[in-house]
Amino acid sequence: MILSLLLSKWFFAAILVGIIGILIRKGMREAGELKLSCKELKLACWPTEAEGCRMLHLSDLHLKANSKLPERILKLTEEARPDYVVITGDLLPRGNKGQKEAWEFLRQMAARRPIFLVPGNEDRGSFLPQPVDEWPATGATVLLNRAVNLGKYGKRCWLAGVDDPHRGRDDLTRALEGIPEGEAVILLAHSPEIIKRSGIERACVIFCGHTHGGQMCLPGGKPLHIHTPLPLRYGRGEHWVGTGNTKLVVSRGAGTTRLPLRLWCPPEVTLWILKSGK
Repeated sequence: MILSLLLSKWFFAAILVGIIGILIRKGMREAGELKLSCKELKLACWPTEAEGCRMLHLSDLHLKANSKLPERILKLTEEARPDYVVITGDLLPRGNKGQKEAWEFLRQMAARRPIFLVPGNEDRGSFLPQPVDEWPATGATVLLNRAVNLGKYGKRCWLAGVDDPHRGRDDLTRALEGIPEGEAVILLAHSPEIIKRSGIERACVIFCGHTHGGQMCLPGGKPLHIHTPLPLRYGRGEHWVGTGNTKLVVSRGAGTTRLPLRLWCPPEVTLWILKSGK
């Protein structure tokens, strides 16, 4: 009787270990399955003269030493042929250990395409200079609560960016000041928590990241945790927010954090082709 009970416990333990092993292998494989997707994004307030603007969205790279991710993303960028590249934070891993990798990645990217970015919660440290203060030297444009005009598509299109909302560093009012009312605004923010701020209805679209789409999800992609106080549905994808004319786009991110695994939540690099309409 005792022997039978012990054998049954060992049997179930072996099954559990086997399942965990399968999930780890799947998670490691999925974390490396970075692909380029191309999608149309219809925006209620996007001007017709800017139809077809190609915006490549990257987020949450968490670059580490000897990572192959920069090389892969640079190759995908050449395939995508974007007009602009936008990065919504967390180039660095926890502890800011990937500063050289992030700086070199931005330098190579900026040599190819116009690149704009905002910092994430992992992109700062307790030292000076801050990594984010050194990034403009790469040729990239860092948007810390400010906006720039996208002259290529006429003076009516703007790109604004805020500092990290997850740590409360954002100042949306300051970022939007100077932009005439009624003109088209693309807003970059690290976390979708920006939707809790007053004034988001001035943006046609908000590009975000931070959530990793949940990273470790249930089958079907249902996230268990998204690192924000927002409802889980805001962990990935497209959502109408504000007064209903602002599109929130939340990236699953290109890298991983804490564990180098992804389950039912593959990484993404997305080329958005902006169109007028809803």
